[in-house]
Amino acid sequence: MSLATRLRLNSLAGRLIAAAAVWTLFALVAGGLILSNAFRDSVQGDFDDELRTDLDSLVAAAGHDASGAIQLDPRYLSSKYQRAYSGDYWQIAPEGGGQALISHSLLDHEVALAGHQPIARAGVTAGYGEGPDGQYLRVLARRIEFPIIATAKPDDNRVYIFYVAADTAQLNLRIAEFNGTLIWSFVILGLGLVAAVFLQV
Repeated sequence: MSLATRLRLNSLAGRLIAAAAVWTLFALVAGGLILSNAFRDSVQGDFDDELRTDLDSLVAAAGHDASGAIQLDPRYLSSKYQRAYSGDYWQIAPEGGGQALISHSLLDHEVALAGHQPIARAGVTAGYGEGPDGQYLRVLARRIEFPIIATAKPDDNRVYIFYVAADTAQLNLRIAEFNGTLIWSFVILGLGLVAAVFLQV
């Protein structure tokens, strides 16, 4: 008697195997989504933490003269901002418009938050933007005020927006590699579970 004939004769066995396959598929998909999202959140958090450290270094490197103009000490800045279109960028732009200071890696381009709605937290605004070479950038920005002591006005100041940005290509590659490994692992696990149920039935 063939296997198909046996399954038709024993409909309970067929229903058990089908139910096991459906529930296994549901459980693996749900578990895969949870693990994928957890991994994405983890690497995104690490990525943002590194950018926030670079933003702090940029602020620390920026002094000001009596008129409130930026005086930047490059010793505090990483060499990764030197190579053109490297994927790592910084920018210091006067609030309300004006000539911005930019990293060598930007050449003659500028960074701006665009696309998704930026999120502000603890004085830092996080969002996304487009890079000079069509790169999709993660962008962090902070608003800094520098006092102007060259005038008689006690509350006179100049305001700048400090930006740091990094290409998300490597971040997305890590996530894609993890998801690929996860999918194949769960496919093999699912087939093994269904096969085990089939043999038991």
